[in-house]
Amino acid sequence: AEGRIDLGAWLGDGDGLWFVQGTNDRQGVMRPFVWAARPQPHSTREERLARFAADWRALLEKPEDAGWDRLAGLIAAVRAAGDCGALDQVQALARVPAAAVALVWMARREGRAAALALESEAPIWWPLVPVADWGTGLKAAYDRIRARLAAAGIEDAPDSAARAMAGAAAEIVALRPELAAHLGAALRKTGLPAEARDAQGTRSTLLPPPPAAKVLLDNAGQAAAR
Repeated sequence: AEGRIDLGAWLGDGDGLWFVQGTNDRQGVMRPFVWAARPQPHSTREERLARFAADWRALLEKPEDAGWDRLAGLIAAVRAAGDCGALDQVQALARVPAAAVALVWMARREGRAAALALESEAPIWWPLVPVADWGTGLKAAYDRIRARLAAAGIEDAPDSAARAMAGAAAEIVALRPELAAHLGAALRKTGLPAEARDAQGTRSTLLPPPPAAKVLLDNAGQAAAR
């Protein structure tokens, strides 16, 4: 649409919320706003962030929940239209970084780079995400794919899920090699081999033996903090 319009006539009078984002030939994508045909209860930004953070924490406890697909789809749709960083759901990931990690592990191969781009859209930085959160996010993704494989009748669902995680690790390391130790530590914390496996089946170790691995992670964390 161009010029002045009646949003009610354009979008209808349903109960849902609309995320409206305009563009300008000179200034590009404009700041988005939420619109509803019917008045919505007032809430502060802090209240919304707290609510969405609680939703992310709940999803980590329910890796098979359809909410993961719904929210990943919402983020992708808004990113395609403009700036998904405007979503309170995305900003809330800073309070639950393990959920952001889970989104990276759960992403399909073609969407892995976009999932990693959350770093520039939410106030997080992958190297500074604690290993505990990397492990929590990975476990949610592993439990999700293992359950789906088991439901499909795959007998070796745990092993197949472990191979899928190793494949995902290879894709992530190819895009962000500095995260290798974080991935390895997360895999080890989940009880999986700390290795990546590329499309050809070639394996690569993500962590040295435990004493050296701790030093590596400590140094990486200190470097990232600087």
